[in-house]
Amino acid sequence: MQCFYMMVGIPGSGKSWYAENKLPDAVIHSSDAIREELLGDISDQNHQELVFQTLHDRVLSDLRAGKDVVYDATNVSYKRRMGFLHRVTAVNPQIKKVCVFMATPYILCVERNANRERSVPENVIDRMYRGFDIPMEAEGWDEIWVEGVEPFIGGISLLLSRLAALEHDNPHHEFTVGQHMLTAYEYFDKQYPQWVNDISLGRAVAIHDIGKEYTKVFCNAKGEPTDIAHFYQHERVGAYESFAHTTDLTLHERLKVALLIRWHMAPFAVEKSDNPNKTERKFKGLLGEDIWNQVMVLNDCDRHAH
Repeated sequence: MQCFYMMVGIPGSGKSWYAENKLPDAVIHSSDAIREELLGDISDQNHQELVFQTLHDRVLSDLRAGKDVVYDATNVSYKRRMGFLHRVTAVNPQIKKVCVFMATPYILCVERNANRERSVPENVIDRMYRGFDIPMEAEGWDEIWVEGVEPFIGGISLLLSRLAALEHDNPHHEFTVGQHMLTAYEYFDKQYPQWVNDISLGRAVAIHDIGKEYTKVFCNAKGEPTDIAHFYQHERVGAYESFAHTTDLTLHERLKVALLIRWHMAPFAVEKSDNPNKTERKFKGLLGEDIWNQVMVLNDCDRHAH
């Protein structure tokens, strides 16, 4: 069967190495290689439209020729991934579509990048990390592979103990981050007995705010100093980091944990929307009604643990 592989990961995560060493029979088309070819500089970010138009043309051309193809770029946006998958399907609906997600720890990505001859500015990597959309089956993948994870040693109890020392420094929360997540899980255990055997939902409730450890800042969205802490995009970062804390689960369960964490703030967006019903339909259409209902359970546990 013909295969299309899309690499997904921030700079330094090992995407190109994986493609070259683990997918040797596929033709690799890389955004970095095209930048160097067309612009003479792998770091040039000023001609993105030209680079990606060339990349897309080459990928689709080789797919039409019946070849197995690797699309090697960061691909951090689920909307862009879905958009390109539609184009792949239009070439041939029978092509097997595989997402290869490099869930390499952020700090390791930064270290690798710093040791490169031509590195990406760290603020660019940070922006991608905070804006990362973990891959979802709903995007249209036949398979999602998760690679590069370094398991957290110590288990959930050690994680919650460590985060019990992390203050929220925000009037919306009385408890520390660790206490909040533990309280949320206790609420889940008591209020949702019908869900307690769903290991993915339970794990997501227990670690839903781990991203706050990496996103705590004392400034507003404009970068202006504030007296209280903010945790912008903690749900995205938490979803990324969750894979280190789910290595005991199946791949499907791990992806579901990350998915629930990624979208656990969505009900707040529904409430703030000018058209809540329309916004909720959008989320249901993206995630499916079953996952959306579980997002609502997680969100309820979150609200009752303040």
